[in-house]
Amino acid sequence: MLVVTETPVEVRNYTIGELAQKYGIDPRTLRKRLEPFSEKLGKIIRGQLDYHQVLIIFKELGPPGVKVVEESLVDGFTVVCLEKNKTMYVLPKVA
Repeated sequence: MLVVTETPVEVRNYTIGELAQKYGIDPRTLRKRLEPFSEKLGKIIRGQLDYHQVLIIFKELGPPGVKVVEESLVDGFTVVCLEKNKTMYVLPKVA
């Protein structure tokens, strides 16, 4: 998977608070943003997110530091236009 961010983001275990800080939002806001795919995430124990949960979050919300301006599906590929320099990236469709 191609991940483009302004600053590198390590995929590791995080607390809800640490990850919310990376996204620049309040931990309560992050919890609300996780609700639509809570079934995929599974149970969050004591506010700790494991490696696999973090990967799911990055896939669903995008990694911290990237703002997607436009995203469209063309011939089975996802075309993503990022805010920084309006650069476009073509990624294989993720199921």
